[in-house]
Parts: sequence; C-alpha cells; structure tokens
Amino acid sequence: MHVLPLTHNSDQGDGSVRYVDNKPFTFSNGVTLPVGSGAGIPISPINQEKSIYNNGNEYDGFRFYRMRQEEGETAKTYCVNTNHNFLTFGHGTHAWYVHFLSLAYHSPGRFFAVNEIKLMLATVLVRYDVKTENDLRPKDWEFQAQIIPDMSAKVLMRRREQSHV
Repeated sequence: MHVLPLTHNSDQGDGSVRYVDNKPFTFSNGVTLPVGSGAGIPISPINQEKSIYNNGNEYDGFRFYRMRQEEGETAKTYCVNTNHNFLTFGHGTHAWYVHFLSLAYHSPGRFFAVNEIKLMLATVLVRYDVKTENDLRPKDWEFQAQIIPDMSAKVLMRRREQSHV
C-alpha cells in the first residue's frame, strides 16, 4: 500500500484538501499529481449522501444510534471507527496505527479525544443549567464547509444547586 506524500491540511469548500509536497505522486492507474497540486475528498457530500444517511442535510442527534440498532451494523457506526462513509478521523492504515522505528503501534488519539468530549458534555448536562439568552437557537454561521452557531450569541450557564455528581 502506498501512502500519498501530502501535507498542509486545508479545509476548502466541501472537502479536505492536501497538497503534494516532496515529489510527484503516480497512482496505480497512471494518473500523476505534480508537486504543488492538491488532492481532496468531498467530505460534506459524503456526509449528506441519501444512500448512506437518511436526511443527511438535517440534524439528527440519534442518527448513529438508530443505525447501530440495525442488524449487522452495531460496530460500524461508533464515532471512533473509520470507514469510507465516515471520514472524521480519516480512513486507512494511518488512522489505526502510528509508525515509529519501522514498528506499528495502535493510535489511541481519537479514542481519547472522543471519550474526553463525552465526559465534558456529560459533566455540563449533569451539573449545569444551560440556555441561550433569548431561549432561541442561534442562527447558523457558515464558514467554508462548516456550519456553526453564531459566535456572538450569548449562552447562559448556572451551576445546579442539587448536583450530586
């Protein structure tokens, strides 16, 4: 297996673009990428593909939970798993192993990151009351391929008095 010698991550439009740095790269089908050219993966269209995700254009907090309930799909839709339909952590050997001194070690980074995010979210949900200043969801703000809430919106948090956690 060949690893494309790409560097310089850049989120441009609907995908992640990486640039060929060191020397031209030739794929097995004969197509060559010269130094300075970019290669990209259409991440947003994949995440919204109807044959993969029902209503991919709409927020659904239980999408992956429901997908895990389907027969034979249990292990495929956890956040830490990789496949060609879920590219949050990439896919392939580099997503599973760290190569050091010609040895391959399991890469725990994404497992650690996902568990830390879960712990932080659980802590906030259990210990705090959270709401927006006007009780409405902030408007969406689009930046390249990302859609995030308006960063100028005010979020109010208050520690719960009866928190037993």
